[in-house]
Amino acid sequence: MQKSDRGAIETQKVMVRDGKAAVLQCPNCLESKTISVAGLVKYRFNVRCKCKHVFAVQLEFRKKFRKQTNLKGYFKRKTSQAEWSEIHWEAERWNAFKVNCHVVNLSAGGIGFIPINSYEFNPGDFFAIKFALDDSAHTVISKRAIARVVLENYVGCEFVEEDKNDKKIGYYLLQ
Repeated sequence: MQKSDRGAIETQKVMVRDGKAAVLQCPNCLESKTISVAGLVKYRFNVRCKCKHVFAVQLEFRKKFRKQTNLKGYFKRKTSQAEWSEIHWEAERWNAFKVNCHVVNLSAGGIGFIPINSYEFNPGDFFAIKFALDDSAHTVISKRAIARVVLENYVGCEFVEEDKNDKKIGYYLLQ
């Protein structure tokens, strides 16, 4: 539960089960209710409980656990998937001074980042992204991803199929 920017309204993140239902629980009286999310167009909305308490709900449709992070990263936007073959990460050393984004969350299937400078992104944009984990080895990860969510300055990406389920990321998520 988080405080919202809109004042004292609390935000409750709710996982959607099987893509069809979500269980909402009032933080005031602890009353629970299962709702159908089929056909919903909003993923964030306010709920008024029987006890008159109002709270905000943000639906999470993720299939995999997403860890909140604060990692430095570097991205390159590509105009097409074909341009990924032009990326030669192995030849480039990780350069902490070349950072142009902050990785704010990470899962086995995707990444969320906030660019340092202002950019205009759209869902469907292609990215090559490189970042260093904050583990003891400072493991450097290089991935290709597609933007799925663009909200103000936040970009939520899904790794391309070949780049999903990386063992290094999986181990990091367990820590």
